[in-house]
Amino acid sequence: MNKKSLALGEIGVAMLATLLAGGLSELGARFEIRGADAIQQIALFLVLMKCYPERLANQSGITPLLFSIFTGSLLGAVWILAVGLPNLGNTKFPAATDFSAVDIALGVLTAGVAAPLFEEKVVRQLMLDGLSRLVGRFASSLVTSAAFGLLHANSMLWACFASLLLCFCALRLNMTSVQRAIAHGICNILILLWYLTGGLGLSG
Repeated sequence: MNKKSLALGEIGVAMLATLLAGGLSELGARFEIRGADAIQQIALFLVLMKCYPERLANQSGITPLLFSIFTGSLLGAVWILAVGLPNLGNTKFPAATDFSAVDIALGVLTAGVAAPLFEEKVVRQLMLDGLSRLVGRFASSLVTSAAFGLLHANSMLWACFASLLLCFCALRLNMTSVQRAIAHGICNILILLWYLTGGLGLSG
């Protein structure tokens, strides 16, 4: 298989996986299946890992893990400073009675584990790798991050910024999908914690 065919194949699979995930999410919501998003995202991630195994899976050990934790914590802190605090007065935080322990557990599972695994595999491995073969690393990072931002319309600029950093981690630091998902998940959990605690108690 030549370079162009391989690239188009990766991009096609990424788009198909995204459409499939969206369709399954709609079905889960229609039939009110709790945890449907987490289940389908993890299932799709496992299938994609089988079909497209990580070429850099030998990067194990404590140092990459610590770097993933640091990166995720940094992203979360930047979000709080750049997005959370400036919008503190305009944010409608949920009351403690609005959610149960099961809701919190599912939220952490979906935002902290399932979505990061799926998105890192699809967006910043398959899509990014495919585009980089066609247009180069820099342009592929911009296109991938712009697309990621469009999928997160409520926080488009932030999503683009976070995606650019994660693209750098993928292309320059050779971090695997799982390593990036750890960073992505920690960031998401910190953002979730911000909302669940009324802006870490700052909303009054």
